[in-house]
Amino acid sequence: MRSLVILVLAGVVSAEDWSGEWLTDLGVLTLKQDGDRIEGEYGPNQSLTGTVDGAKATVEWRVGRNAGTGAFEMADGAMAFTGAWNHGNGAFGGTWRGWKRDPKAAKGKPADFSGVWRSSLGIMVLEQKGDKLTGTYGCEGWSTVEGTVKGRTCEFTWKRIRWSGPAWIEMTPDGKAFFGRTEEAQFTKWLGQRLEGYEREVKPSAGKIVKGLSKNGLCYYARAPNKWRSGKKVDAVVLLHGSNWVSEGMVFVTGNVQDLGDTYMIVGIDGQSWNDTSEPDKPRQNYTYANWMGRSTYKGYPYTDRESPYLVHETVKELKELYKLDRVFVGGHSQGGYCVSALAMSYPETFAGALLMSCGIVIQAEPDAFDDADLRRAQREMAVAVVHGTADQAVDFSSGAYNFDRFRESAFPYAGFFTADVAHGYDFLPFADAIRWMDALTTTDAKALLAYGKKRLEERGWRDVAAVCLRAHALKKSSKAFKDLEAALDAEAGKDLARWTEAVKENRDASWIDGFLRWKEQFEFAPAAEPVMKEFAKLREAHDAEAERLIGEARKAFRENDQEGGWANYREVLDKHYCATRYSVVKRWVENRR
Repeated sequence: MRSLVILVLAGVVSAEDWSGEWLTDLGVLTLKQDGDRIEGEYGPNQSLTGTVDGAKATVEWRVGRNAGTGAFEMADGAMAFTGAWNHGNGAFGGTWRGWKRDPKAAKGKPADFSGVWRSSLGIMVLEQKGDKLTGTYGCEGWSTVEGTVKGRTCEFTWKRIRWSGPAWIEMTPDGKAFFGRTEEAQFTKWLGQRLEGYEREVKPSAGKIVKGLSKNGLCYYARAPNKWRSGKKVDAVVLLHGSNWVSEGMVFVTGNVQDLGDTYMIVGIDGQSWNDTSEPDKPRQNYTYANWMGRSTYKGYPYTDRESPYLVHETVKELKELYKLDRVFVGGHSQGGYCVSALAMSYPETFAGALLMSCGIVIQAEPDAFDDADLRRAQREMAVAVVHGTADQAVDFSSGAYNFDRFRESAFPYAGFFTADVAHGYDFLPFADAIRWMDALTTTDAKALLAYGKKRLEERGWRDVAAVCLRAHALKKSSKAFKDLEAALDAEAGKDLARWTEAVKENRDASWIDGFLRWKEQFEFAPAAEPVMKEFAKLREAHDAEAERLIGEARKAFRENDQEGGWANYREVLDKHYCATRYSVVKRWVENRR
């Protein structure tokens, strides 16, 4: 409940004149002033009363049965205010800003609205000839505006897919922002900030960050390698930011890691949804992906097929051609990581690897959400690095562990887990180690691949040794050195092979499964393990259906507040269906409960 409002105003009328109609974040606020008293409304059962002392006001307001207090401060000549509301307990509730239409704004020659704007309803690209304005808004490509400019105002018709309606905006005197609304009873506020410093097809600069604007309107930041030369193919790292953020800082931090800055074109692509409370020099953006089903077996809602994963993919394809990008590793942090999970799993042919950092995965990106054989094969040719801090308080470490479990148990040979005792933020995560690892396992350089394989052999990193051997086969490299590497892998796998072959064959009870899964994590893709893995696959198929049913029943029980029933279903999975794909995930859930 909103119970405290703090407003600070700046603009161009009498500082003491609070009366009039204000377009605000919380609705239309209509105030009347009588001497030092003010009163007004900003919606049904939402009233405001108070006293003013020059540019300051102390108020009491009510929403239904709830009451709150506020402190307003107006700057001289104000036509706009900024501020915030708090909950009844004093906790911050959100921003509360307002704008008053200038009666003189519609006079004079037409202002220049042409150009690119961040707006509440998406990037706006406007063209103006005289007093006639046309343009587009939103990165999806299906929304337009057409109207007439009068002074610093514009009245126009907006069209989006099959909907349309009237709207108006008013430009600030400095020409750098506008405010306005659609004209329905349940109106939508429409704010804008002029986008400056971003160029179409911007030319990269070695070691420096440049700002670009893609064809579909996504803002991006590109940093070429320190000794980059135009026209030469280059590998790239593409980064997506967390919620209410932008990716420029990630590009800066990543580029300052010496070997990464020397090697990669580092690109940050911002989400298309602008948080319109942002300051002009500190934009905050967000991605959309929750309703985007991509190439999964799930079916989405109408008009959700152009959410962020689609838009980012279109931008990456554009930049691959524009900057001659070779391998592309895509990484996302927090909200950006959830988006990358959907993006990479639906477009694996575009990416050599994916970094999922400080995040979970969306349901439509789960490995079992796809049934197209060619797509599933391409997914498993991609390196997937899960990166998570063990001290993460925003997205619990268990989410990262879950991600790795899902990819590892779904036969992704190039799956890795990178952890450190750090919190949620990007800067201190082991992202550099993850990028180097993906690079090593997806290289086309046989000499470099072999060198990495030998290094991991010395370190007894058997899963990576197996991945190197698989990569060598994919590259059709069969030198004696690679054969020796594979022989060493098979020799190590063979030390316990007979034990696990017998355990899988007999399958007396669940006592063997944990040890087998530890062995499997390292040697699943060793040639010597192929026979036992085929036998285990039969068991897994037999256990999966009932395990999935029980997991579904457990979730239903939890929704109905039947805690014991839910946990009992999970324990049954562990006791009777221990070969199931989700066994490790369920086991961790049960252990974390203890």
